[in-house]
Amino acid sequence: MRKILLSTSAMIGLVFATGTMNTSSADADQKPKLKISGKTSVSMYMFKSQKDNKDQKKKKGYNVATRVESSKISFNAKGSTEALGGLDYSLLIGLSGDRNQTNSARETRIQIKSSSYGTLAFGNTKGPEDKFKKLGASKIIGAMGGFTGSIKDIIKVSSGILWSTDLIGSPKSSNKIVYFTPRVEGFQFGIAYTPNTQQHGSSPSKALNKKFDKSNWVGQLSYRNSFNNGASLGLSLTGVAGQTQDLSGTSFVVNELYNTASWAVGGQIGYAGWEVGAEYIDNGKSNVNTTHIDTTATAGKVINFGISYSWGSYKIAAAYYHSDKNLGKLTKEGAALDTILVEGTELGKAKADLYSITYDFKVAPGLAIFAEANYFELKNKQQQAVSSFQDAYSKLNTKASKSCSTNKGHVILVGTKINF
Repeated sequence: MRKILLSTSAMIGLVFATGTMNTSSADADQKPKLKISGKTSVSMYMFKSQKDNKDQKKKKGYNVATRVESSKISFNAKGSTEALGGLDYSLLIGLSGDRNQTNSARETRIQIKSSSYGTLAFGNTKGPEDKFKKLGASKIIGAMGGFTGSIKDIIKVSSGILWSTDLIGSPKSSNKIVYFTPRVEGFQFGIAYTPNTQQHGSSPSKALNKKFDKSNWVGQLSYRNSFNNGASLGLSLTGVAGQTQDLSGTSFVVNELYNTASWAVGGQIGYAGWEVGAEYIDNGKSNVNTTHIDTTATAGKVINFGISYSWGSYKIAAAYYHSDKNLGKLTKEGAALDTILVEGTELGKAKADLYSITYDFKVAPGLAIFAEANYFELKNKQQQAVSSFQDAYSKLNTKASKSCSTNKGHVILVGTKINF
């Protein structure tokens, strides 16, 4: 009888202790709470260039356009738990505010974060190669982003010109797995794996004539630190590698490409309101056509640098962007596409020089007005040959541009943006 009483007492004590621990753990947990945030900007563009613009014919004086852009509303449900040493977990769904977008979801991801083990994310989201993770001039420029903004969506840009701070082969927001270590002594490592860069959401893109990567990997090592004297320093080294598929998207090989192999190094220094940023990008031969163009062709190199100064509610910035790309020579297959050009025809080099000046004024929390001035000069010494090849190639590849020309001009814009 005594043994039975002792055993019963022990069981009651164990149940009570377990119940107490579960209650304590449950009290420590926080159920997901929904936070809604968003942003948009409305701008007026005034632009003038040598060539016709994308949406209207060239005319004397300035062309004028208004744009609503960078519009997004995000629903972020975030919770926390003491399980596994303490975790924050969240679901983010970002919707586009652009009425011309065929797909409204810009980002959908699940994220699990631990102060001890780092951050793990799954879904169609951005990785370490995103412009907000890479360091350089694009991080400190204001207004609508200067040379990284939307001006190339308004003016006519040659198909041979490299105008981007993205690494060639970047998976962007394709479905992926992303992991970032905790930042230790200023250092952090990030890695992302994308099985297929055509995969966005539940099904892959069915678009043909578009290059894509399988088994795409992105890695980044970064350093960020602030010092007692008010100075700050940041550095980043980023690389992208992947197995690039031909443009046809079918088993019938229309075009062969070099695999993705791009990298970038950048940095930023800040002190007393001043900030300086610079970046170098080398895309190697990533995604370069090997069927119709010879081995001298490259994917292009980029340098950019900028400087900004902030005081009170104001910020001014200036930046410069330069890209250089060797377009190579036509192979026998490439010349066969054209009735005029012959094998060995040089397509020349394509260069871009872009200058940006920006001004921002923070009117109130979440509300700002801005102004921006840009000058661009796009050059291609073999304009006629490139245009002829692109026109012929576009019949084979519907994604190819039908024109390739030298262009220069300037774009001035003013606007307002709001975020909450």
